[in-house]
Amino acid sequence: MKISGSGTIKGGDYNEEIHVSGSGTIDGRTRCTALAVSGSVRANAEVICTGGMRVSGSGSFEEVKAESVHVSGSFSAKTLEVKGLLRSSGSCRVEGVTTANEAQISGSLYSGGNAKFGVAQISGRFDCRGDVEAENFAISGPLNTNGLLNAENVEIKLGHGMFDNSINSIGGTNIAVKVYNDHKISLFNFGRIVKTVVKEAIEGDDVYLENTECPLVVGKTVVIGDGCKIAKVQYYDTCEIKDGAEVTEKKKI
Repeated sequence: MKISGSGTIKGGDYNEEIHVSGSGTIDGRTRCTALAVSGSVRANAEVICTGGMRVSGSGSFEEVKAESVHVSGSFSAKTLEVKGLLRSSGSCRVEGVTTANEAQISGSLYSGGNAKFGVAQISGRFDCRGDVEAENFAISGPLNTNGLLNAENVEIKLGHGMFDNSINSIGGTNIAVKVYNDHKISLFNFGRIVKTVVKEAIEGDDVYLENTECPLVVGKTVVIGDGCKIAKVQYYDTCEIKDGAEVTEKKKI
């Protein structure tokens, strides 16, 4: 089914791909095998794709469920559930909960609610107003989250930029916040070295920090590196404080 000019697709179950290259409206709950948007589309009810959704133009949706979603244009939805890969080199904005088995973000992703991933590889910008949960979470672009960033492995790469990362708290098994000199890792690499500000606490098994400010760090093995300002460190096994780091209190527990 195609819209190449201006038209409306009535809601229903379609055992085919919907392609919009003009200006289209999806009116009612719709299920299809795939959806491709190179023009603009607006949906006023849930859209379910048993296959993939590709938006290289502009798409505005209510609830979206898809096997995969690829955004190179502008995408907005109230909720987004992706069974497989969410890839965004454009602008992806979700007002509520965002879930994806794998997220590859080189553009931007905004989640107004909680965000849950299996694996997240982010070189663009990620903003989340809720909690972030993942097995593996790696980012080299701007990061802002109002809740807990919780992952088995957390890797925050710091390059040059005119921004600071802002996180409420971090929890995980392996947590690394490191300065990287590879200027190709992010589109945002210019200016000073980026700082990561954690408002409440960082807690993990193995914790390695650089250029990080936090009131409390708790871990089994802890390394506080250059550029850090930490009020209190609590550790179980070992704690190393490197030159260029400021730690007010250190305590073995």
